Amino acid sequence: MKNKRNLSLYICLIIILNACSKSNNKPNIIDRLITVLPSYQTIPVVNSGDYADDAVVWIHPSNNDSSFLIGLDKSSNGRLEYFNSNGDRYGATDISKSFNNLSITYGYSFLGNSEDLVIASNRTDNKVQFFKINSDTRTLIDITGNCLIGYEPYGVALYQNKNNDSLYCFVSQRKAPFNVLQYVVYENQGLIDISLVRTIQTTSLSEGIYVDERLENLYIAEEDIAIYKYDANPSGGQTRSIVDFVGSEYIGGSDIEGIGLYYLSDYTGYLIVSIQYDNTFNIYSRQENSFLGSFTIGSVGDIDKTEETDGIFVSSTAFTSNFLDGVFIAHDGGANLSRSTNYKLVSWKSIADSLGLQINSNFNPR
Repeated sequence: MKNKRNLSLYICLIIILNACSKSNNKPNIIDRLITVLPSYQTIPVVNSGDYADDAVVWIHPSNNDSSFLIGLDKSSNGRLEYFNSNGDRYGATDISKSFNNLSITYGYSFLGNSEDLVIASNRTDNKVQFFKINSDTRTLIDITGNCLIGYEPYGVALYQNKNNDSLYCFVSQRKAPFNVLQYVVYENQGLIDISLVRTIQTTSLSEGIYVDERLENLYIAEEDIAIYKYDANPSGGQTRSIVDFVGSEYIGGSDIEGIGLYYLSDYTGYLIVSIQYDNTFNIYSRQENSFLGSFTIGSVGDIDKTEETDGIFVSSTAFTSNFLDGVFIAHDGGANLSRSTNYKLVSWKSIADSLGLQINSNFNPR
């Protein structure tokens, strides 16, 4: 009888703790949870529904006001779309596919020129698509060669090893066995080909992938489990460490989605992660990965609050005169999926000032 009473008390205690947890998803960091307001939002992507997702910002090498945002429409006839820093769309790629995620790298040696490259996961053709950026027209030029991978891709990330200029891409599988595969990227007859060099055996779906090129760290967010850190080089194997996990003090529940990095210098900065469970964005130190704070994006004027975020991107470098202290960009899925979805643009200064973080808008991504 005594054991039954103890068991009943234990169950009651668990219920109470769960109720408290649900009333405050981050109970121990309420003083580090702030709300910031967006400066702009983009025009919604073309197709109605939750079809916006990942995004990247390209910084022009000599005329910062010519920098632009690349977003995507992941519907079956979607495109990569071009936006100015005020959210206006001015164009899109000719190629129409179901693109899902994006990544960018600067200064890759291609056909004797230094090119800035963008990769997109192409779910229509089970391949990855490569583009180089035309700085004069502010558009993308397709340079995809043999990039078929034989499975439906999901998340992608580019990694250029600064020591030997080797270029790699990471691609996650949208369906079982949910591995993340690493390919070496190389030029072949004027186009980009890839070749498999490593298979990382993850156990569940991962969309958020990001590589810290300077520190050579690969981050993978298994949506329902944890954020993991690996060696980004092919010799890294399966060795990993945990940055944070679902059910921890700072991540109340799934999904863990997009990952971005704010560079203060070559070796310092902030890791930002989208937590879809409570529509927050966690910030961790770049080297130790210690938790620093969390924020939500609220509503202002005719710009609604940000919810159900998948992809994010952060630039410490000034993004035109509209964002002289850098910019944070988040996909806004919203609660009403009958409408087209878009991206919210937030000044990094508003985040940094609220959480006591640093700013370095002079960082050179090249």
